[in-house]
Amino acid sequence: MRALSILAGAVLIAAGLFMLVAPGPGILVLLVGCALIAEESQLMARFLDGSEVGIRRLISTLRKKV
Repeated sequence: MRALSILAGAVLIAAGLFMLVAPGPGILVLLVGCALIAEESQLMARFLDGSEVGIRRLISTLRKKV
């Protein structure tokens, strides 16, 4: 089951990367793929946690400038 979850996450990440240049919800699909892998990988979970903090800082900075 673990291998299936990682494989599904990798497929979704690949599809999300493709959808970034093609029509479709690329970022959403990328996030779902990363979340599937993060369930099985502590390294990916830490990466997503760090990314969330960075994204929140960026949004906060952008809101202050507007």
